Amino acid sequence: MVFCRWEKTKINVFEKLPEPESGKEYTITKVEQGKGQFGEYIRVTLKDNEEKEYSTALWIKDTVSAKSKAGAFAIALGNNPEEWEGKRIKIISWTAKNREIQAIETSTTTKKGKWYKWKHNKNKNIKYIEYIEKE
Repeated sequence: MVFCRWEKTKINVFEKLPEPESGKEYTITKVEQGKGQFGEYIRVTLKDNEEKEYSTALWIKDTVSAKSKAGAFAIALGNNPEEWEGKRIKIISWTAKNREIQAIETSTTTKKGKWYKWKHNKNKNIKYIEYIEKE
């Protein structure tokens, strides 16, 4: 009988998905935290309209540039990644040191049947919800 000394080692394997592309819209399906060679990161998994999956790693630092991956996501969606799942975004620019993401407005209904629209005010860098009449 052969025993492996690596028996208790846990290996975290994930499929390498392509990076998102400029000009396309995506829905964020998963946000998970991990640790890699260069420190901690947040892995964001996205789906396009054809249900094809993409992912990108956002490296966590004390301060990030507004045009970095992490900075672009924080500006568009806020700095709490736990709230990003299910949000729709459009990639405006996705080249190195020039990343820009736009949150897409979504309308939802409450239990009382009132419609609300989620908006992001880019100038003030805040999110707010506005009541709208049902069309």
